Amino acid sequence: MQLLSLNDGFFLLRFSCREDFDMVWSRGVWFLLGKPFLLQKWHLKFKPKKEKFSSVPIWVKIHDLPLACWNSEGISRIASKIGVPVAADKLTEQKIRLTYAQISVLVDNLATYPKEIQVSLDGDVVSLKVQYEWRPYPCEHCKSLMHFSSSCPTKPKSYSNEQVNDTADL
Repeated sequence: MQLLSLNDGFFLLRFSCREDFDMVWSRGVWFLLGKPFLLQKWHLKFKPKKEKFSSVPIWVKIHDLPLACWNSEGISRIASKIGVPVAADKLTEQKIRLTYAQISVLVDNLATYPKEIQVSLDGDVVSLKVQYEWRPYPCEHCKSLMHFSSSCPTKPKSYSNEQVNDTADL
């Protein structure tokens, strides 16, 4: 596979065989350096465009998880306090690494990112530490997850003092 750089943060993936493409495409969202890497299929008239996503998947680590919660229902219920659970990593699914559970969670542009989650277990309240590998920062102007506030197309233009003074003299 080749990774070719395009404009505006886009990349072109070139595959040497159909099986590799099928494997990559079937996995849906990929993560590079903890950030979602969203795929679009190429066609003859393809022009890369940034979609207006209102939600994105992120990886979350949940520490101090009681052993009684180490099942798909328990982990899913806890992760749903952050967003919509999508999948667990293999080590979490197979219960090989019990120091933390790592879950992919779909969060929207209004998500809060708690550092701790309180869980009631047989009448006792347990505090679970939450760690985010990466988290989106929605635009201050339009709440989009696809650009920074400084480059928002709907951002009101600010005028310099000189421009304000020039118009005041008219």
